[in-house]
Amino acid sequence: MKNQYRNGDARHGTRAKKKGYVPNPDLNLSVQKYKEISLQLIDRVYKKGMDEMKAKRYLLIPPDYSPRAQTNQNLWIPCQHLHDDGTIKEGENIDYVFRSKQQIMTYAGYTEPIIGIKRRTVAPSYMED
Repeated sequence: MKNQYRNGDARHGTRAKKKGYVPNPDLNLSVQKYKEISLQLIDRVYKKGMDEMKAKRYLLIPPDYSPRAQTNQNLWIPCQHLHDDGTIKEGENIDYVFRSKQQIMTYAGYTEPIIGIKRRTVAPSYMED
């Protein structure tokens, strides 16, 4: 099978254009903010047979868009905190999702403390000058 990422079809935050794939217009694929964290819903099929999946997958967007900080870190957010189109509900407390993913947030470039989520400041070695 040909590697889908070498032909340029798969881009950052989008799904590879496979035969028969139709993007879902009902999903909110724009960048969303939760506290100081930027998130983008990953376009994929969120149905599993007759049952709907229990979580949606989000890409962590780095706070600074420098080439050194571009990562492919993602996490799952349970659907009980989301609208049907993938928008995070107002007033929802999803700090626990990020608290369990401290290492991923560091890889994505979130090194400063965030109230309720990240307590300590850690600068990864690739970001030090």
